[in-house]
Amino acid sequence: VAPGAALANAGGFPAVVVPEAGKGIPAGVQIAARAGCDRALLRLAGQVTAGLPVVQYPFELAGHP
Repeated sequence: VAPGAALANAGGFPAVVVPEAGKGIPAGVQIAARAGCDRALLRLAGQVTAGLPVVQYPFELAGHP
């Protein structure tokens, strides 16, 4: 959960978190935009997602099943 994205959304600013699981470590990118720029934000999130490996849930950390 990304509290920053939730706060931005509650304040009227579009925000999204794009999860990524590189090298077995869960991580992500939080992206926010100006109010009213929802489409641009979703377009950017789609472009970021296209360049990331597929996220598998639940995550497995190295040495921790």
